[in-house]
Amino acid sequence: FTPDLVWAKHRNHGTAHSHNWADSTRGGTKIIYSNTTDAQETITNSIKTFDTGGFTVGSGGDANKDGDDYVAWCLKANGGTTSSNTDGNVTSTVQANTDAGFAIAKVPGSSSDQTFGHGLGKAPKWIIVKRLDSASNWGVYHESIGNTKRLLLDSGNGSATSSGWWNNTSPTSTTVSVGTDGGHNGSTDDYVAYCWHEVPGFSKFGSYVGNGDGNGQFVYLGFRPAFILIKREASENWIIADYKRNSNDRTSPADSYILANGNGAESTGIIYDLNQNGVKFRSSSQNESGNIYHYWAFAEQTGSSPFGTDVNAG
Repeated sequence: FTPDLVWAKHRNHGTAHSHNWADSTRGGTKIIYSNTTDAQETITNSIKTFDTGGFTVGSGGDANKDGDDYVAWCLKANGGTTSSNTDGNVTSTVQANTDAGFAIAKVPGSSSDQTFGHGLGKAPKWIIVKRLDSASNWGVYHESIGNTKRLLLDSGNGSATSSGWWNNTSPTSTTVSVGTDGGHNGSTDDYVAYCWHEVPGFSKFGSYVGNGDGNGQFVYLGFRPAFILIKREASENWIIADYKRNSNDRTSPADSYILANGNGAESTGIIYDLNQNGVKFRSSSQNESGNIYHYWAFAEQTGSSPFGTDVNAG
């Protein structure tokens, strides 16, 4: 499929590289980095174009250095075709894939409490907001945390509370609310917001409590995950696991992971099974007793989902 969001990361040990994010609303070569607070940069040798069946990267750079291995997680929105959305009190530029529950919204800031439309038709359960013109944290909303708190994708810090982030207001089927914090809504800046709602058989966003046991928690998803992102609500790094970087034969536990808030290479040591209907933890990692964890998971395949096979988390 033609991706509208590409999130790429190098895997090798050695030189550190940032996570590169590009989307078809902002356009190829417009890169933001989930492990830093940096403003958007134009990088011609990173993710360049979104193509039929894939994407093109430039030579060198953080997405194509000679001898390095990479992973890319890709999602489809609306093929780069955007429209003006006036559901909120500010006009946003939106492209949405309601079947896959994914939308990209580009939003002008105002420094006043405001709402913007997302185009999904259902209330999103997961939202990431990144300031584009100035350095700022990546603000993360998760329904399990609520509308008074946020996490930071670029940081391992625990959740914190402020009305300046989501204006203490949960997203609706048409709009997202943001407060006056400059990282979410500054008067002279533009922002990108990635929004997701759950799709049975394809995506699930929720929480679990660790038991601190080698026979760890089983997290039911209703599908075999291709990708799962996990964050302890208290201070701890963001963990990314996926089935492409681990054994596909299911005969042994997986243990490769990448830190979403770090620039280092792929690591091992967190042991888990990507099962037919969820994730089973085989150690105390991501499973500390009594700790709350939030997760974002996408399916390996879409055979049981109510849409075609071109909607996937590759």
